[in-house]
Amino acid sequence: MTASRTSPAADDPFDAAAIRDIVFAGFPDLELLDLTGPYEVLSSAVRCLDEDARPRVRLAAPTREAFTTRNGLRLQPVTTLADAGAVDLLVVPGGRGVRTLLEEPRGPDGRRTLDDVGALAERARAVLSVCTGALLLAELGLLDGRDATTHHLSLDRLRELAPTARVHADRRWVEDGRFVISAGVSSGIDAALHVTERLWGGEVAARVAGNIEYAWEPGDAG
Repeated sequence: MTASRTSPAADDPFDAAAIRDIVFAGFPDLELLDLTGPYEVLSSAVRCLDEDARPRVRLAAPTREAFTTRNGLRLQPVTTLADAGAVDLLVVPGGRGVRTLLEEPRGPDGRRTLDDVGALAERARAVLSVCTGALLLAELGLLDGRDATTHHLSLDRLRELAPTARVHADRRWVEDGRFVISAGVSSGIDAALHVTERLWGGEVAARVAGNIEYAWEPGDAG
């Protein structure tokens, strides 16, 4: 099965020369593999590049304090979402914490986190979401009229939040413009390898996949 993909615009969001800052959006109760899978792929890809061409890879969160993932592991961000500054590629994971951020009525902390993620997504050249991270983008209105997917148990919720989105239940990831949206958990690795291929070529993506011993077929979104 091939990817669902629009034709790249003249100003390609996956122009490697313009990707200098990769920011992972962190928050309490995120799904660990949603973040660490793409982090392993993208940080490994960066190490394959010449030193002067390597983007920064950073974890940002609502505060600078360590936070606990859904799986109980504590992660230490290097900056806050509000203070992340430059961002060219934004990665938005999912997890139980998404449900907290989407609860009604939202508390000030949840609204601020959503607003900060939205601000990063608006100024990023490219955005990769994993699992229910797509629900955050949908709540922010960023998936309206776009191809999208998410964890199979959250497809209906995605349709509610983004009623004009073209929701694909049979894809591990889809690409639409500057957005790459992946389905549940491990599919974020596939999507990150696709982003790696788009940015730095198939040779780098294949090298990363081989190094992490991950079965990956270029261009396969099935």
